[in-house]
Amino acid sequence: QGPLSIAGEPLHVALLRRFYGLHGDQPVWTTHPAQATALWHAVLNAGDQGLNPDDFHAAAFAKTNLSATDRDLLLSDAFLSYADALARGAVPSDMRNDDEDLLPGPADVVAAVDSALTSAAPEAAIAALAPKTADYAALRRAYESYQAMVKAGGWPRVPETETASRASLLQQRLAAEGYLPAGYATGAFDEPTRQALKKFQERHGLLADGKLGNATLIELNV
Repeated sequence: QGPLSIAGEPLHVALLRRFYGLHGDQPVWTTHPAQATALWHAVLNAGDQGLNPDDFHAAAFAKTNLSATDRDLLLSDAFLSYADALARGAVPSDMRNDDEDLLPGPADVVAAVDSALTSAAPEAAIAALAPKTADYAALRRAYESYQAMVKAGGWPRVPETETASRASLLQQRLAAEGYLPAGYATGAFDEPTRQALKKFQERHGLLADGKLGNATLIELNV
């Protein structure tokens, strides 16, 4: 017998067995619609935590007609797997690179989702599983700032070779991340632009020479 799945979506069987074992192996979410709605809202906004909602069955719910039982199971699996990703990371610690040293602490995601069933703030109950370290908070702030930059139009590509608009494009690129004041546009590779470029290079571990070398251009055009 292969892994259990619904609508082509693989399920976390061990977590589901523990969760439903707490409820007499009966459906849960039909009698807790407010909590289900709140937790599903959290799943749909998983991107705020750097996670992909489709990893928690968002796409499957959008396109599939489900029986009541399958819907209950898929909701439970979505909430449990989202809670697990918040608590332990989307990539298991034993599959991470050696230099990725943010390790998860102990967490019982089944107990957390179960407690959310009777919570007045179920989203907060699950969100509490996320790391509380300063490093994680800084990563979230940075992620949110870059999302805002994307929504604002991102930044232009800086040409590898000299062109008439190269300095202006460089200034737009540096201003997008705050290295230059918003709207700074002299169109010349002046001293403020050179100093801003040096700050960019320092932040990216590059030689801070204020020159548009190949390594700097690669980082600018990510």
